[in-house]
Amino acid sequence: MTRVRHFTTDVHIDIECGPSRSVVLDFAYTVSLARPASRYEPAEPAQAHIVNTRLLAQDGQPLALPDWLRDLVEAHDGIYSALLEDCRAQTELDRDEAADAKREMLREAAE
Repeated sequence: MTRVRHFTTDVHIDIECGPSRSVVLDFAYTVSLARPASRYEPAEPAQAHIVNTRLLAQDGQPLALPDWLRDLVEAHDGIYSALLEDCRAQTELDRDEAADAKREMLREAAE
């Protein structure tokens, strides 16, 4: 089963002749793992896939996300790089937490 992860980033929006606003973009995403080349298929790099994008006020309240803004954000290559980096960081954190939990369990069993 594919794990859905979340990534949030602050965005400052300046509207010409209007107010500016700081908002949060929240991405739900999955990552397909990289695959080495085989005899019949070329190698495939890891890829992030956006499942859902939400726009939130700084206090966490949901805001309407216009389709044009969703399309603009999801078409930006930089977001996919950020999602892959976030996945790497979360995976490393998960490994560290699992190792800590295992050490704690072994320590408790030894007592």
